[in-house]
Amino acid sequence: MPQTLDQLAQCYLQYPQAKLLAGGTDLALEVTQRHQDLPLIIAIGQLAELRQIERGERLRIGAGVTLSELYRALAEEHPALGALLQR
Repeated sequence: MPQTLDQLAQCYLQYPQAKLLAGGTDLALEVTQRHQDLPLIIAIGQLAELRQIERGERLRIGAGVTLSELYRALAEEHPALGALLQR
């Protein structure tokens, strides 16, 4: 569980075959539905730099942003889209 982007880069250089994990839904499905073994994992959910949403001409969404955070940001930018996402 790297604590900085530099640590993440070092981990990934050392273990390029590792899966980067921000959440867990996809990984859980691979294990439970596809009966695959757990791979080497580098967890990135704790990296604040990857959990940011930057607003400007466009939204820049970090790899660690949760779906609920993303939905909230999209609803703020485009209320009609936010209503659709609630369904």
